[in-house]
Formats: sequence, structure tokens, C-alpha cells
Amino acid sequence: MASIRQARKAILALVVSLVCGALVAISTHFSLLRTARAETARLSKVTATVLEPAAPERGRPAIGDWTADGTRRTGVIPAPPDHTVGMSHPIWIDETGQIADPPKSPLHRGTQTGLAGACVATAVMIILSCRRQPDAVDLEWQRVAPPWSRRHR
Repeated sequence: MASIRQARKAILALVVSLVCGALVAISTHFSLLRTARAETARLSKVTATVLEPAAPERGRPAIGDWTADGTRRTGVIPAPPDHTVGMSHPIWIDETGQIADPPKSPLHRGTQTGLAGACVATAVMIILSCRRQPDAVDLEWQRVAPPWSRRHR
């Protein structure tokens, strides 16, 4: 009988943890989707031309130029070392024309969503499975303690 009760508790803990994990994953997904839409609205993808290639052995990044709002801009671009002078490299710029980090990819957002859901599901499962259940001694003490304590005051 006790093993059936333990199996029911384990199944219930699993179901509760999966539901909590799924709810957090869904919430995270929609939150990251809103963030991605906002990033995409404020960022633009343009092409930069390499003026000086990167030289990692000297600690020098690539220098390039790009056009933003009709103005030619020059600065450090994230081009790899194999890009030579004159090659083009895509970059993301913000509304001021400055280089910005690219928006998060769907894979990155999916990974964050999955990790959030898995972490919450795992945490809930650990909490529910580690809850101490009263054993026979605890139950007997709960029954005996009140009258016994009154006698010895």
C-alpha cells in the first residue's frame, strides 16, 4: 500500500513539475519574442567594407566603413581575420548609426526558453521529492506529545 502511495506521489510530482516548467517556458518564449520584435524594429542590417583587416596576433580588430542615414561612418567591425581589404561584411546598427549586437537568433531564444522550462521543472521536482514525509515515529509523537508535555510542566 505504501509503495502505491509513493508511486502516486511521484507521478503527481512529475506532472506538477512538468506543468510548471511548461508554463515558465511559454511565458519565457512570449517575453523573448516581444524583445526580439523590439530589437528588430530598432536595428538595421547594413554592409560594411573592410578598410583594415583584423590582426589577432597583434590584438588589432578589423576597421571598416558603412553608410547610415546617408552618412559614411568608420569604426571597428566584427569581421573575421580572413576578410581582406575591400571585402564586405554584414553588421547591425542602431537608430543612431552605431554598431550594435545582432538580434538574438531563433535558436538562441529557443535554447533560453528550453533551459528556463527545464530548470523550473527540475527545481519543482527536487522540492516536491525532497519534502520530508512524516514516518510512524513522527505520527506517534504528534499523538503523544500534547498530553505528555502537559504532565511535565
